Amino acid sequence: MGVQLPVQSCTGCGSCLKTCRFGAISMKEGEDGFSYPVIDSEKCVQCGQCLKACHASGDNQMLAPSRCYAAQIKDREILGVSSSGGIFYALAQGVLSEGGVVYGCVYDKQYRAAIARAERLSEITAMQGSKYVWSDPSQSFTDVKDDLERGKTVLYTGVPCQIAGLKRFLKKEYDSLYTVDVLCGGAPSPYAFKRYLETLTDENGLEKLAFQFRDKETYGAGVNCTYVVNGVKHHENYLENSFYFAFCSKSRITWRESCYSCPYKSVKRVSDMTIGDYWGVQNHHTTFKPKDGVSVILVNTGKGSTLFETISSSVTSEKSSVSFVTEKNSLVNEIHEGHVAVPAQRSAFFHVLRTQGWEAADKKYLQLRRKLLVRQALTAVPRKLFRMLKK
Repeated sequence: MGVQLPVQSCTGCGSCLKTCRFGAISMKEGEDGFSYPVIDSEKCVQCGQCLKACHASGDNQMLAPSRCYAAQIKDREILGVSSSGGIFYALAQGVLSEGGVVYGCVYDKQYRAAIARAERLSEITAMQGSKYVWSDPSQSFTDVKDDLERGKTVLYTGVPCQIAGLKRFLKKEYDSLYTVDVLCGGAPSPYAFKRYLETLTDENGLEKLAFQFRDKETYGAGVNCTYVVNGVKHHENYLENSFYFAFCSKSRITWRESCYSCPYKSVKRVSDMTIGDYWGVQNHHTTFKPKDGVSVILVNTGKGSTLFETISSSVTSEKSSVSFVTEKNSLVNEIHEGHVAVPAQRSAFFHVLRTQGWEAADKKYLQLRRKLLVRQALTAVPRKLFRMLKK
């Protein structure tokens, strides 16, 4: 029997693909829209290097945070266009100002997500904001190695499994590599996102769509999205937007299979620093206005401490506690003691999505969304009446 790469735990990072010197591995799209490695038995020499490069096939060094902060960038303009507290921008600005390079997630014109490289601050704008779709990091791995070998300082940001994949690909530690992972709630299918976008506009109109997750303009920081179709701006919360609901904790039907048993959703982290939303920050830190967006920063290594020092003058921060963070943020520890159940209808959902499109899959498998919408509308009536009477 030839080399067998893990399938259920595969995150599609592409480290095996980039490691194979014989061109025996290719990435193929499964019915769920995610990329999976396929080995060509005629080219494979069974050297086993792909398995050594696979973070899903072995132990990865995980570290408990040494320090925890609530933080927010001081620049109000940058804060306004950031999903959370603007910490990514502050980190990127610090590294770029010293001649380094930054890697982060961007959309192309068709809203396909990938990890891209930036040398200038103007290129960081595309990396800001939540993407909420699986992104392809594979090409970035070889680019990062080239940068490091040339003596460049590299800031690499991504979800934890991408950081783990990069480290396995590099095979050794680099003093000039700084890794930052974001608290991740599961990676939605890029195919599902594509089919959803088709309900908003035709393929030729995607460049004018202006779709954005976590827009603060209307209600401040929160779980929402906005998009512009035919010049009209739409704002929807996670119940009103079917794609958002399919991803969120009440459904989780569009996640990659490995996300349901993700080993990185715990207090221990794989990167030098972890950043994300500090939900419930008002319970412990009155300095910040939650509506503006507040980030949590977990410092996990000595290099993480160095990173934090580089942004200390550009952010407002207060020491906090990991236990405070986990009170309201299940992304930190929801799989700490087990796994999230795979939705029973996940395969059926993707089959209908492939054969009938997004609206049919939504109607058949996201019925809970409509029930919750009705409940939301009913509970909103007494609140509106109370406000009217109060006037």
